[in-house]
Amino acid sequence: MERRKLTRLTLALFLLFLIAGIGLGVGIIIGAGKEYKGTVTITVHEREGYQDIEVRTGLASYILSTEQGELRSAFLHFAPYGLRRDELIVDATTDPETLARTFAPGGIFPFTLELAGLDLEGPWDYHLLEHGEREVQLEFSNAAGGLEIRKIYIIRDDPSYAVEMELILRNPSEEEISLEGFRLLLGTDQFQPYRGRFITGEVRYLFDGERTEVIPPDYRRFEGLGTVAKSVVLFLKCHTGGLEPLDPRERDEYDRRLLGVQLRLRAEAEAEAEAEGLAIPPGEERRFQFTLYAGRPKWTLLRLSGLEKVVDISPFSWALIGIVRFLDWLYAATGNYGWTIILFTIVVRIILFPLMRKQYYSMAKMQRLGPKIRQLQQRYKQDREILQRKIMELYRKEGVNPLSGCLPLLIQFPILYALWRAILYSAERIHLSPGFLWMADLSVADPYYIIVALNVLAMILQSWLFTPTAGTGQKQNWLLTLGMPIFMGYLLRNFPAGMWLYWLWTTILQIGQQWLINLEVRKLGPVALPAETESEVKSKAKAGPEGEAQTRAGEGRSER
Repeated sequence: MERRKLTRLTLALFLLFLIAGIGLGVGIIIGAGKEYKGTVTITVHEREGYQDIEVRTGLASYILSTEQGELRSAFLHFAPYGLRRDELIVDATTDPETLARTFAPGGIFPFTLELAGLDLEGPWDYHLLEHGEREVQLEFSNAAGGLEIRKIYIIRDDPSYAVEMELILRNPSEEEISLEGFRLLLGTDQFQPYRGRFITGEVRYLFDGERTEVIPPDYRRFEGLGTVAKSVVLFLKCHTGGLEPLDPRERDEYDRRLLGVQLRLRAEAEAEAEAEGLAIPPGEERRFQFTLYAGRPKWTLLRLSGLEKVVDISPFSWALIGIVRFLDWLYAATGNYGWTIILFTIVVRIILFPLMRKQYYSMAKMQRLGPKIRQLQQRYKQDREILQRKIMELYRKEGVNPLSGCLPLLIQFPILYALWRAILYSAERIHLSPGFLWMADLSVADPYYIIVALNVLAMILQSWLFTPTAGTGQKQNWLLTLGMPIFMGYLLRNFPAGMWLYWLWTTILQIGQQWLINLEVRKLGPVALPAETESEVKSKAKAGPEGEAQTRAGEGRSER
């Protein structure tokens, strides 16, 4: 028996090294662990006398136009598990496959500028100021009423989903120029169908650092406004003071029937920020800074732009944010989310080991009792009631509770779920980080399903080594050993690769931990069968000499 266990253990160690070798070898062949090269690309498209400048990052594709120097499209082409690819600008439609755009005639687009009493004619002049691997700066310029007008956009390839824009109004003349004000439009508040669904949301404002759904009667500083929906956020933050929102209460009856947000309208529904009149002395300029967040409603990403208050946070989300921050800390130490998840797994196993030890110890003892239980099954196969009583007596004698390992086992699933949600919550950061082995992106499914196959092999190995066999048939054991891991792998094959990496290392560490427990259990003395009572002897005698002979033969086979 000991030789058989030693052979199984040796084979198990060989298979574990084989699994690790397969993963490492595939990573080397495919080109594993290379840093994500998310260079920002710029493409210029001609459109009816205007130029549409497409800026593409690792997360989104933006269209800036010379028609009004505005942002005409913000399409999120990166979609984590469970989310769709979204166009955030209402008056723009983007084909998810080709990224071809169409724009609604007379549409209202973000960063459209209107100067009171002045006519801004297009096209605007376009200049590329800077084009780095992770950042681009573009300038759109125009002139009206003696003013030089510049819009400088900064788009970075980072998880912030931010488009920064600085508006510069310069007076090059020798006389002061006075303006009644300007309006910077955000868009319409009438939502459009998207693939059979309506994009719905609500307008939210920031006043004095606090979020509101309406304009308060008294406030000191207006900081921004926008729309928050279930899967996307479009929010304009104003870094410069002196701006005021247009009041939706000034709408007429026609405007009030439009769907969606409640913002001041003219002929169309418009979400706008408005500046009061200003005077620009000769040779001077006025600067206004804005940040447009066009992305997912994630607290950690909104916080990068100072907009974390525009979304609601549940108690579960706060717990999730704690896990995300811990993963970020591990990533800062390792520089790779693959090693981050592996270290996270090790930390979790260390924390849970005192609790999991009870489960492992129970499973090891169940294996140790297996031969004796089979002897009892042979001895009392004619009387199921006595058999069950003897098995329970054996459990009590050896201090084994068949259900004692259930609670520690169930605790693993909330942790797995929390990590899955944390990976989805950190999907943008993971997507823009270096890959791990053959997996370029741990936030999405492994395109080769190699990590899934390795998990299935590891789970089969674990079941083969440690699944208790007492009281179960060989066919049932075979179904549990092979069927469940294969079914689980197929059902969850499209889950993020990072989750599968966590479960692979969880399984490997469980095998090691349970092997140590098995060594401890083997040091215990031999197991003795419960003594037979007089009634049990009589019950067995009723089976006759033939039944007793079969019992002795069965006990002999069990002991061998």
